[in-house]
Amino acid sequence: MKITKKVLSVLLAVFLMAGCAAMALAAGGNLNDSITWNYDESTQILTVSGTGDMPNYGGQNSPPWYANNYRVETIVIEDGVTSIGFAAFYSCKTLKTVTIPASVKKIEGYAFYGTALETVNYAGSKKDWNNIQVDDSAFSKIDSATGAASAIEFTIHYNYGAIVCPWCGGEHTGFFGGFVGWIHGILATIFGAKY
Repeated sequence: MKITKKVLSVLLAVFLMAGCAAMALAAGGNLNDSITWNYDESTQILTVSGTGDMPNYGGQNSPPWYANNYRVETIVIEDGVTSIGFAAFYSCKTLKTVTIPASVKKIEGYAFYGTALETVNYAGSKKDWNNIQVDDSAFSKIDSATGAASAIEFTIHYNYGAIVCPWCGGEHTGFFGGFVGWIHGILATIFGAKY
């Protein structure tokens, strides 16, 4: 009888560990033929990358991170993604920050519905942001006091990731932008502030 209890205890422990592992958020995968996603549990950052439109979700079709969306605090959508799908980050209740590239031209309905979004880092200008086709429900929530839908209040940082050159006033991004800024600095030192 004692051996049976020990065997059952070991089997139960194995099943519990397997169940917990199955509940853990998957590390990443494909959303479609051209868009991938990756989640880093240690930083709680969900990254979406690739080219083209993200898929739309809703009903029985949930994004692969939905079951554990309470863990995602930051979303980084990389340059090349052109739309954020319907209900893509619906009810990511711990989401605080999202980085959106200038390549995004459309944000579908309920994309960030019910999130705790505080900050949007947008790679483009304010004019570019205003040209994005944003569904009215993309950044909305239900007010717990009234039950009415309301807009999520968040701060937008424009030109996120750009280096504004002090010599020419232009915006330079990435490695090349840093190099251009460095060259401008040398030229300004040699020839004056406005060469």
